[in-house]
Amino acid sequence: MSINWVTLRDNGDIVPLDNERIRLRINKVSLDLTVPKALRQGREPFSRKSDNGTAYLTTRRVIYIPSQPTPELKSFQAWILDCQDSYVHSPLIGAWYWAGTVRPSPGGGVPPDIPRLNLKLTFREGGHYDFYQRFEELKERMEHVRQLQQETGQFINIPDEPLPTYEPRQPGTSESNNLDPNTLASRSRSTSSASQNIRPDEPPPAYEEAQAQQLSMRLEGHIRDEEERS
Repeated sequence: MSINWVTLRDNGDIVPLDNERIRLRINKVSLDLTVPKALRQGREPFSRKSDNGTAYLTTRRVIYIPSQPTPELKSFQAWILDCQDSYVHSPLIGAWYWAGTVRPSPGGGVPPDIPRLNLKLTFREGGHYDFYQRFEELKERMEHVRQLQQETGQFINIPDEPLPTYEPRQPGTSESNNLDPNTLASRSRSTSSASQNIRPDEPPPAYEEAQAQQLSMRLEGHIRDEEERS
C-alpha cells in the first residue's frame, strides 16, 4: 500500500495502470488507517483519516480518493494481494464497513518500521456488499494465478472477467443437472445488494470445483499460446 501515489486526471478521476480496469466506484465512503494496537508501543503515532471520499476497486488495487485532500492524505492505494483478513461488519449504531490489514509498500509513505496497518472503509450510503464480494472474487483469481506462476515459472496475465457467481434456480424454471463450467459462467450476476435476492447459504455440491476447473482451463490455454509464440 502507498499514500499519495495514485495518479489523477484533471477532473479528479484516477488513471488506471497498464492492463488495469476499474470494477467498482462508490461515493460517500470514509477511510481510517491506523497502526494495530499490538504494534503501537515504541513507535511514533501514525494514522490517516478521511470522513468522505470515493472508494475504487480495480483489477489490481483498492483505491481511495478523499473529497477534501490534505497534504497528508491526497490518495491511498493498496495492492489486492497485500490485503489480508478482510471482512464486512455492521456496528450497533452506524453504517456497514469493510476492514482488513494491509502491508505497506517500500517508499509508499508509511514509516518503514510499521509492517502492517489496519484499514477500514465505511460505506455511508451502501455498497459494502458489492465491494466485499468483488474484492473476494478478484483476490481469489489473483492468488490462483500466482500459484500457477510459481508452479510453471511463466508469467500469466490475470483474466479480466470475474468468476461466475452462483444463482439459485427461479421458480417455474428447469435446467440440466449436469451443468458444465461454461454454462455456469454464462449466468447473470446480481451483486447490487445483499438483500436483493434470497440465496442459500452454500452453492450446490461441486460448484467450487467447476469454477476452479473453468479458470484452470483458461489459464492452461493461455500458457500453451505463450509457448507456441515463443
